[in-house]
Amino acid sequence: MPSTSTSTSTEPKYHTLYGLKYRIVAEYPDSEEGTRDANQYMEANPGVGVLAVEDGKIILSHEDDPGAATDVDLVINRMKAKAKADRWGRGSESVGLTLIIVDVSRSGSFAWQIAGQRVKLAQVRALLEEAAAKGELPTEGPRKG
Repeated sequence: MPSTSTSTSTEPKYHTLYGLKYRIVAEYPDSEEGTRDANQYMEANPGVGVLAVEDGKIILSHEDDPGAATDVDLVINRMKAKAKADRWGRGSESVGLTLIIVDVSRSGSFAWQIAGQRVKLAQVRALLEEAAAKGELPTEGPRKG
């Protein structure tokens, strides 16, 4: 049985490296057994790699995680990742009563909507920054499955 120490809490864990926050996919002890288990995890999950080895832990993250300097960037990155992972190329978040939607095209570009109207990313960022100032920034909910 792998000795992963990933959390079962509903809040994701992040690791800061060079001033950017990266989502932790899994953590293992920095030991011979932990190294073996981390390697097995990465083999079973393409696109996951070692982010850091520190404080007695091997920290794994998605290789395509761009990192985020702020909590607003975390929400934007999460929405983009949801759209990329979605069968139809769409991700969304609710900020209060406002729905933000992002669509990803086949070419990989993103289109944003607020309340059903096409907007620029700057408008999405402004709405999220306003929500953050009020302490109402959306957080990632529990994963199902």
